[in-house]
Amino acid sequence: MKTLFIISCICVMSVNPLLSVTGYSQCNVTVTTGLNPRICKFSATIPTVTYAVTGSPNEYMIDWETLNDISWRSLPASPLPIYGIGFNEAVGSYFGKLYVRNTITGCVSQYTTVAFSVCEVPVVSLGPDPIACYGSSTASIQYNSDGLANQYMIDWEDLPDTGWNSIPANSSTLNISNFPSTPESTTAHFGNI
Repeated sequence: MKTLFIISCICVMSVNPLLSVTGYSQCNVTVTTGLNPRICKFSATIPTVTYAVTGSPNEYMIDWETLNDISWRSLPASPLPIYGIGFNEAVGSYFGKLYVRNTITGCVSQYTTVAFSVCEVPVVSLGPDPIACYGSSTASIQYNSDGLANQYMIDWEDLPDTGWNSIPANSSTLNISNFPSTPESTTAHFGNI
């Protein structure tokens, strides 16, 4: 007589009741940004955007709509450089989705939209050097513009600059109020700000 042995397998899982597992049921990594930057076409400047975060993220990435994406990289202190922009990008606005993540917890934020604008470079030519009478603190600078510049700044060699000022409407003359009484070199900056 043959004896039939039945061998059965039972899977057993032991649980140590003193062991606790910490789970991340909800990610709280977020990012918010400030104003969108503007740069001039052909600018070598890398635009930056200020940001605030929660959840201790340490990396960021940007998923651009029409530019090359920025893969995950270390998150610097604010402001955030907006990489991925070419020297000769077309004039216009560019949009991307900014994500941040915490590589320790694995949490990734919802995206926030980042954008920047590339502006046409204004073309401005100055008239003859202004002449100020001895003792006068004002002078006028003549200029011709293609109409793209809406701000100007006078950068004196030895005096504080004027800061950015609005260009007067329908005028080709800038009246400068802190004109030095002695000859001084200066640079006039024009921008579309």
